[in-house]
Amino acid sequence: MTFENTLFTSFASNERVLQFLLSGLVILLIYLIRERLLLNKNRQKIKVRVHVNGTRGKSSTTRLAAAVLRSKYPTVAKTTGTLPRRLLEDGSGVPIIRIGSANISEQIKTLIWAGKRNAEAIVLECMALRPEYQALCEREIIQATIAIITNIRAD
Repeated sequence: MTFENTLFTSFASNERVLQFLLSGLVILLIYLIRERLLLNKNRQKIKVRVHVNGTRGKSSTTRLAAAVLRSKYPTVAKTTGTLPRRLLEDGSGVPIIRIGSANISEQIKTLIWAGKRNAEAIVLECMALRPEYQALCEREIIQATIAIITNIRAD
């Protein structure tokens, strides 16, 4: 095999790898755009969006706020504590099964889920630990109409 043949074979192989990577990137981009559009569409359907934050008492406060809203609106909620659950319109809960650790993308999936259920109100427990992620979650994902801050102290 000559040097030119080896070089061409190597280039063709690298070109296939590059095509594969670019295809994967395009698919990922399409998925992210679709998810963003679904989030925006379903978030707009939900009149009341409550974001509960703090260091202690978030899950209890989330449940309580959802119970209060349920008297006026079809309301769902999501807690993230030791027993992460989606709370349905009747107050019953469905466990969230995670593959891996908790991730703020759960908030996106929950808002889409709530919009598809035609919920008019949602109460979401903040699951971000770092302040910059909390701000990102609020600004880009939830866009709360009501914010509740529970106890704040050193963890």
